[in-house]
Amino acid sequence: MAAESGSSELIPVVMLLGAAVVAVPLFKRIGLGSVLGYLAAGLAIGPFGLGWFSDPQTIIHTAELGVVMFLFVIGLEMQPSHLWALRRAIFGLGSLQVLVCGALLTLVGVAFGFSWAVSFISAMGFVLTSTAIVMQLLGERGDMIFEIYETGVIPRLTFKREGIEIPYPINVEYGADLQMPGPDPVAIKTAEDLLAGTDLFGLLSAEDRQALASASPLRLFGSGEAIVAQGAAGHSAFVVCEGRVRVSLDPGDVELAVLERGAYFGEMSLLTGDPRTAWVRALGDCTVVEITSDAFRAFVLNQPALVERIGAVIAERRAGIARARATVANAPPPESASSLVARVRRFFHL
Repeated sequence: MAAESGSSELIPVVMLLGAAVVAVPLFKRIGLGSVLGYLAAGLAIGPFGLGWFSDPQTIIHTAELGVVMFLFVIGLEMQPSHLWALRRAIFGLGSLQVLVCGALLTLVGVAFGFSWAVSFISAMGFVLTSTAIVMQLLGERGDMIFEIYETGVIPRLTFKREGIEIPYPINVEYGADLQMPGPDPVAIKTAEDLLAGTDLFGLLSAEDRQALASASPLRLFGSGEAIVAQGAAGHSAFVVCEGRVRVSLDPGDVELAVLERGAYFGEMSLLTGDPRTAWVRALGDCTVVEITSDAFRAFVLNQPALVERIGAVIAERRAGIARARATVANAPPPESASSLVARVRRFFHL
């Protein structure tokens, strides 16, 4: 009797797995993803399909186990520091998404004749499953891949920074004689165009901008990652190539600005060696062009008169930044152009 009872309980599990084994590879094959495959399998074997399961309550314990394991996986992959960096997006925009989507789906349910209570519960159930669906989709796209090495866990972003492509879900083995690709002409042209569009680097001739772009690498930063830290030493400036960055001040993480493609920051560290005056973090994946003082020094040495023009541009820019800062935090008075020029000359040993 015990064996018969065990086999009868095993049959629903086998049916569930069998439906998933058939539907999921099929849907992934046609490019619709495994999430829709699982949904289609449930519809096919449920009470509105083949009727293999007339009462969903019979598999509720299996579903609860899946939810528990899913939460366990989230806990394993969650970094508290990353969560804190994205707190506004998660607790602000995330909460807003839940409320707005829940309200809209509730109205849809009421429009179809269901009661407010049924519509609300169903709507929130759909909304709260979005985490599972999105994480599964990210996993299938390869955006959550981590490679394990003796030195620890290296995220996909590290490989992307170094120009190493890891196709998903194919494993590619690189030998010890790996040759990194040379300069990308398209990337250099993009950097050159971005430099030409700024009031600072636009002062250079076309030939000098091309040379500076060739000597300025592209840097990739992940969402929430700090590009520069307030108070840290630095000798470079950055131009936003793709994505957006957020500029903020401590204490209080006071937001000063959100910069988009073509905007630049860090010019005082580049020109005078001053410490960073604010935090700059990536909003989503972001690519920036980094211009170092070593690369920029050659153009200043060859054109000493350029320093005067740079001083005028930066003095005007710093005055505008000081006015913006005064609205959110205490800011020192702007520095005069002559003082800036003198400091740039000392820094570059002119």
